[in-house]
Amino acid sequence: MTRANFTQVELTGVNFQGANLHKAILRGVSLEKCNLSGMNLAEADLVGVYLGQANLRNTCLKETNLERACLSDANLIMAKLNRANLKKANLTGANIYGATFKDADLTGAIMPDGEVYKPIAPEAEIGK
Repeated sequence: MTRANFTQVELTGVNFQGANLHKAILRGVSLEKCNLSGMNLAEADLVGVYLGQANLRNTCLKETNLERACLSDANLIMAKLNRANLKKANLTGANIYGATFKDADLTGAIMPDGEVYKPIAPEAEIGK
């Protein structure tokens, strides 16, 4: 399903375990409580996607656009989010144990503890 387009589709409860959705477009989709563990979602467009209580364990989300996505109470254990766009994403209550966020953009994201992400580096250094 590489490069599939599921824009504005209702997919609540679907089991995509192990599927390859590399570069797929899923803008505005509801994936609530879906099993997405072990999937390849690298470089996918997930802007505004609802992933509440979704299982994303060991999922590849490298360079994925998750801007304004809701990941509340999601299982992100061991997920790979390197270079992902998580601007204004909601990670409230998400389990991020062992997840990698190298060079991810978390500007304005709500972190698992409910706090809004504030970069440690000065604004001029972000993106370098």
